[in-house]
Amino acid sequence: MSLKSEGSSKYRDAAPVKVAGAWRRNVAIINVVAISILVIVSLGYIFAQDAPGYLFWVLLVADVCILYTQWVLKTRNTAEVMKIISHDCDPDKLIKVIDMIEPALHNKTDRQSFHSIYAVCCSQMGYDDIALEWASHLEAENPRNARIRFTVASVRTAVAKHRNDAGTLQAMRSLVAAISAGAGRDIELTNAADALIAAIDRKLALMAGNYAQVRELNDVIARYAVNPQAKLSNEYDRAELEDALGNTAAAWQHYSRVAEQGGTLAIRGLAESWLAAHSLSQGSEGAAI
Repeated sequence: MSLKSEGSSKYRDAAPVKVAGAWRRNVAIINVVAISILVIVSLGYIFAQDAPGYLFWVLLVADVCILYTQWVLKTRNTAEVMKIISHDCDPDKLIKVIDMIEPALHNKTDRQSFHSIYAVCCSQMGYDDIALEWASHLEAENPRNARIRFTVASVRTAVAKHRNDAGTLQAMRSLVAAISAGAGRDIELTNAADALIAAIDRKLALMAGNYAQVRELNDVIARYAVNPQAKLSNEYDRAELEDALGNTAAAWQHYSRVAEQGGTLAIRGLAESWLAAHSLSQGSEGAAI
């Protein structure tokens, strides 16, 4: 079973324009329904005669619940779109979707969140300079949301890994550790931070030629890989290690999976280039193991 078949997004076969349209339509429906209910509840209280005093507090709690439900539904709507990269491994498509919904991003936090994902897409496609421009733009806005700051750090980490930049990797490790320390009860953010720290340590170990530690960290990272894109990145990491050790047959198996399932990720092209550079006999040997 392919990695991408494990919980693909519902938009996997939809064109970017249809995805953007569905996102905007869902947001509009959620907002209209929430506002309508708030207005009805408020008018009911205003025109209620001889309403008991406690009714105000009941309605206040009801309003908070409505607003919270609105936020949850909008978050789920956006999360499904984000699966285009995390589950479908198609950052190119997600970039096009974000371009189309940009005019509808009126909330500052929403805009920063989508811009940070845009930067992630660029880094995962190998457009490092563009990714860094977005990272710098977001850093200049000094976002309060810890998840957005973490995403920006992950972008700088990805570019530093591409460029074998040990100094930036160390700096990002310290930054991510600080974000993790302040994450509180946000277990998802804590796990993501721990996974990124492990990825940084793995890259530094690989650059130092400490292959035993690299293999150990590959297994650590695999435990945090909860979606197809993360699993595929771990697959590429394993291929990279086997190649460094001269285990061509083992590397072939890992690179083949990345090439087959990599979508528009840059690692797919790298895997294809590696496979093309090695003989068919080695590939046949690897496939037989």
